[in-house]
Amino acid sequence: MEGSIVRRVIPSDNSCLFNVVGYVMDHDKNKAPELRHVIAATVASDPTKYSEAFLGNIMKNIVLEYIIVFLRRDV
Repeated sequence: MEGSIVRRVIPSDNSCLFNVVGYVMDHDKNKAPELRHVIAATVASDPTKYSEAFLGNIMKNIVLEYIIVFLRRDV
């Protein structure tokens, strides 16, 4: 199996992981807001599953802060 590696530049803007995933999935380097929304909604929808034990204390706090900020924007 032969292939090639192509380097794509993604801005280092604290959303790079989301944008990389979006690019791999949909060839769209600007998927961060949509993917962040999906993750925040998923975590908020099942706090028992996505508990502090599952996410870790720091990650749980980060996700909760994002949910609060995201909800403020939608109001």
